[in-house]
Amino acid sequence: MEILGEIYRAAEARLQGGDPDWRAFMAAFRDIFAAEAALYTIGYGPGGRDIEAFSLIASSAPEVSDAYVRKKIYRHLRVPENTLAPLEPALRSDYLSDAEFERSGLLADFMIPAGMYHLIAVPALLADRSVTTLTAWRGRGAENFSALEKQRLALFMRHLVALVGKEALALEKPGQKVAAFGRKWGLTPAETELLAALLQGLSLREAAEQSGRSYGTVRWHMQNILGKCQVNSQKDLLREFYTLIRR
Repeated sequence: MEILGEIYRAAEARLQGGDPDWRAFMAAFRDIFAAEAALYTIGYGPGGRDIEAFSLIASSAPEVSDAYVRKKIYRHLRVPENTLAPLEPALRSDYLSDAEFERSGLLADFMIPAGMYHLIAVPALLADRSVTTLTAWRGRGAENFSALEKQRLALFMRHLVALVGKEALALEKPGQKVAAFGRKWGLTPAETELLAALLQGLSLREAAEQSGRSYGTVRWHMQNILGKCQVNSQKDLLREFYTLIRR
């Protein structure tokens, strides 16, 4: 189990203590396990069916993960992660055959070009009933995850939850990271509220409807935000946000 030991050591070297370096750990995980990976927490609404919150903790492929969150691809998953056995890995092919996956529309249209063909997910149920999941993936031309790799990920996820603690994996308090980002760049309360709406995947028009402001006012706030944050587009703004919170 040399590979498992390497992953353990990478986690202990980079994640222990009060300032975990998730970016460095994810890069190490990718190199050791020969797969991209993301760690995220999902909060479900009443009845445990609809996803109400999605918090990306770390990723070895930030651009893929950021687009996944921004486009709300997770809402198209056929198998809710809170229905899977906690800490037991599940392959995509266990629930969705290759043929079904390739016909799944938006899900496959996003995942296959992004190199997310073979997927394995290891969920952990937290005290607040949210679910933290480690998902690893490989491209279409690669080998699917083996039984030994499933065992390694099951053991590692147990180690990870014990190492960093369930509180560190739980959903952030609403607006905590957004507020910190707003303070860094001197955003007004209205601008910070708009950024929070964008991070929920809302369009400017949807953000205007949600806030009760006119579309023109929201666009004006957006231009102010871009100027203050010294970026040229909403895509660059979100990239700057995720870069800051992963430091």
